[in-house]
Amino acid sequence: MTAKTERYSIWFRPKGEEAERLQALISKLAKSYGGPVFVPHVTLVGNMYLTSEEVAAESQRLDDLAQSMSRFTVTLEEYGFMNEKERCFYILAKPMQIDQIYEQAMELYPQINDEYFRAMPHLSLLYGDYPESTKHAIINSNPLSPISFEAESFDLYLTEGYASTWHQIHSARLH
Repeated sequence: MTAKTERYSIWFRPKGEEAERLQALISKLAKSYGGPVFVPHVTLVGNMYLTSEEVAAESQRLDDLAQSMSRFTVTLEEYGFMNEKERCFYILAKPMQIDQIYEQAMELYPQINDEYFRAMPHLSLLYGDYPESTKHAIINSNPLSPISFEAESFDLYLTEGYASTWHQIHSARLH
């Protein structure tokens, strides 16, 4: 019998006031447009399929990565959108600041180069399928001033199923 695998992701998330501000915007957009509510995050590694037995080893590997890195600043400055459910509407993260983080993490997670997260670091605000006119209306009614936050940890999340059910499994503090 084969062990069941579930989807996991590694995120870095805003904390404190910036997290509250972003969570309020995500909740507002979800309510207005019928999308799911989810935790504000930038994905480091996505779509890892693990069995429950592999989660402990993955948590240790994440601790090892976090031990080798310092906290870093993430700056979010510009809205963007695509015709993809989970990259429907987002704020772009400055790639030059984050690229070094992805580069270091590749040693343990070589799939980073295969994923689209490194190519376009972002913090999603709305998931779903909406016309471009709706996305422009969101931009026009929600002026954006730059947001910066210090990434303090890498968090392993179970991202199987609906976004509203995703939850943190492990947190590895950066130094």
